[in-house]
Amino acid sequence: MHTMHTPLGKLTAHPIPQDTQSILLAGEYHGQPFHIYTTQPGNPSQLDYPFYIQILNNLPRFIAQAEQQLRTSLRQPENGFQQNQTPILACPTAQFTQNTHHWALHFAECTLPIGEPYGILFTFEQQKIIGWEDLSQADEICD
Repeated sequence: MHTMHTPLGKLTAHPIPQDTQSILLAGEYHGQPFHIYTTQPGNPSQLDYPFYIQILNNLPRFIAQAEQQLRTSLRQPENGFQQNQTPILACPTAQFTQNTHHWALHFAECTLPIGEPYGILFTFEQQKIIGWEDLSQADEICD
């Protein structure tokens, strides 16, 4: 693994299994984990640091939006969802892809069965949620 120092702090490069063209850069910004998927790990100056910093600085707002979106989506009586104020999402990680303003917010834990075993993923375009999916039927990726 290779580490580099960037405006986001220290990033660690991890190879992506079965993808020889891409690399995962992992880091923490003010204690919040994030990932950047890139095809140019040797050239970190090509990354959109101002966009990543803007999103990460406002992450509590996006976490609240995701929680509200999920509550609103599941409010239907046929889903058996009980409305209360207890958080239903936990362990968020922001996920960015190089050269795009589409990004994702993955919650590794969810108190609802739809979040087992891999959590829930919200997709954003800039600052707007454009969709979400439960990862209960996802396949585990092994290297």
